[in-house]
Amino acid sequence: MDPEITVPAGAKIVLTVLNMDFGPGKIHGVLIGKAKPPYKTVVPIPVQGQIAEIPLTMPRTAKSIKKSRYFVGTTTFRAPQNPGTYFYLCQMPGHAKTGMYGKFVVTP
Repeated sequence: MDPEITVPAGAKIVLTVLNMDFGPGKIHGVLIGKAKPPYKTVVPIPVQGQIAEIPLTMPRTAKSIKKSRYFVGTTTFRAPQNPGTYFYLCQMPGHAKTGMYGKFVVTP
């Protein structure tokens, strides 16, 4: 499980994903919703209570970090007004199941 993120209710969030991985199967994205772990290999999208998503981003273009082009995804959203626990996860099949998720906690 990845680090817990805590935000106040109603906060404006700018979420950016920079995919620094290289190679097959290294596609990543993120979505935030109420779907709790454990996750199956394929997580149906949208998830229950979904509040944000960055679609899947491709891996970097070259093995060399200096020669690579990186793919970036960004979204802006407001945290829900009602406090509660959500989860962020990678929607690439198999990734959330193997631990690519964490808590997204909305506080009063």
